[in-house]
Amino acid sequence: MRTSRLLLAVVSTLGIALPALVAGTPASGTPSAARGGPGTWTKVTTGDVRNTAEPGLYRTANGALHLVYLRHHPSSETLAYTTIRANGSTGATGVAVNGWASLPEDPKLVGTPGGGMRLVFGGSDGVTADPFNTGQMYSATSSAAGTAWTLQPGALTQSEYAMDSYGTGATTLADGTPVVSFPLNGVLTWNAGGADSTYDFGACCTYDSTLARDGDEVWVSFAANGDSPARAGQFVKQLLPTVGPTTKVPRSSDGTDVLTPLQATAFVARPGGGLWTAYCIGYPTCDKVGLWRVGSAQPRSVPGSRGARDIAISTAPGGRLWIAWTTYHAVNVVSTGATGTSFGTVRTIKPPRAASSLYGVAIAGTDRSADVVINNGKALYHQQVRLRTR
Repeated sequence: MRTSRLLLAVVSTLGIALPALVAGTPASGTPSAARGGPGTWTKVTTGDVRNTAEPGLYRTANGALHLVYLRHHPSSETLAYTTIRANGSTGATGVAVNGWASLPEDPKLVGTPGGGMRLVFGGSDGVTADPFNTGQMYSATSSAAGTAWTLQPGALTQSEYAMDSYGTGATTLADGTPVVSFPLNGVLTWNAGGADSTYDFGACCTYDSTLARDGDEVWVSFAANGDSPARAGQFVKQLLPTVGPTTKVPRSSDGTDVLTPLQATAFVARPGGGLWTAYCIGYPTCDKVGLWRVGSAQPRSVPGSRGARDIAISTAPGGRLWIAWTTYHAVNVVSTGATGTSFGTVRTIKPPRAASSLYGVAIAGTDRSADVVINNGKALYHQQVRLRTR
């Protein structure tokens, strides 16, 4: 069975929304100054941030990491941003999308041709007869600076159920065309321009889609808690340029019992080739994290990962994989070698003092370090971790 992360959220009823705005003016201050490097947790959000918030992350060519997150207001919602410099310190902060009636807990960031960024999100601005009030998937774009965001005309999906997504995925084609996905009940919807495509999984429910592009192929990973072993666990499927079969990730369920992720499935395309996913093996607690390359027979065991809860994965330009996972009171990080087949030393990091519990983790790696972001139920915190090999 699956325990939904939504049950952890504070339930609220939104009133009449403010007019839809997209703002790019940086805030006058930052959540913290010149911290966030190795050994230091820095709060990187402001305002009302809930335990369901999953940050969107994207690193631009200058080494800066851009973070977008959902902020709640009494009668509206905002997608706010924080820039994290290459040295781990906090840079500009501000608002990307402001004053909408409904915005997602899991916004996504992808690149655009020329080095900029695209923010992908489902939602509704709450303005009657406005084109952004239909619940479709929308986007806003920015330069590499990430401090001025422009809402783009039109929508990225035809479906008006994107705002009800059970876990949004986003990537791009080689030419920069955005590709988006969202599961709802037992149906996965995706779009790469033009008409939507759908896949009926045949059982409810599907969750937490993640898209990754390997060469010209776009694949999706998603979790499911169907009523048979064939419909419970984690799954991968090629979507583009042609639709492929649905493959269950080895050992991702114990019969029909599954520890589905309470955040986006950890799924990436590694530079140099190959699609990889990290996930829990075991039930009712996680015996270990498995690292599986799509197409291989069995997963590798991530060292020291017993009791893992939230799991995230990232690539580095040189081919290294970074894996992060939480336990109840710690954050753990390990990197692989350049081919993804060996592991370095596991780093175990105490959470910030303000964190009585941990509700999610995200990671963005480079060849020499990784930026780790956690949710403590009230805010997002960041710390940079240096590479440590055996």
